[in-house]
Amino acid sequence: MALIDIVKSVGDGKHSLSKWTQVIAFLTCTGVIAWYAYKLELSEWMFGLYFGVAVGANVLNKKIAVDKVVEEKKIDAAAPGGNSDVAN
Repeated sequence: MALIDIVKSVGDGKHSLSKWTQVIAFLTCTGVIAWYAYKLELSEWMFGLYFGVAVGANVLNKKIAVDKVVEEKKIDAAAPGGNSDVAN
């Protein structure tokens, strides 16, 4: 996987405007936080807010994906002839 794949769509491999926007916004915010830290003007609330947004979005996306997989397994288990090894 190349670094450029971060900004490409999974399906067709074309560049994704939304992914480019996210990368640019993330790098810009990281630069601002780094500048404030360099100048020793970074406050706890600034860092906490940055960390919460930067990490929180990823954690939330992972939780949504895991919940979706768990729900699909429950549906498969409840279907006739479904997998019986999945706990309800």
